[in-house]
Amino acid sequence: MNEVVGDAVAKVIFFYRLGVDAEGSDALAKVMEALQPRLAKNLSMLGPDDMKFLQSLMQAQAASDYLYVADLMEFVLPNTALIRVLD
Repeated sequence: MNEVVGDAVAKVIFFYRLGVDAEGSDALAKVMEALQPRLAKNLSMLGPDDMKFLQSLMQAQAASDYLYVADLMEFVLPNTALIRVLD
């Protein structure tokens, strides 16, 4: 994972765990902005688990379940193909 994206992922985890939702959401937006163009180029690398991760991430964000978002980013993202896309 490149340094800028890695920093943003770390901030998502850090701020959401602290309960600083606005900062965590800003960092998550940066991660998603970095991910969008890379997904377009590397969509064939993704499998069903990656899509399930993205769906879970968006559902948790929409439900304001920020601790679950932090859990997904910390424990699930490193085990997905998305981590290679973010390099």
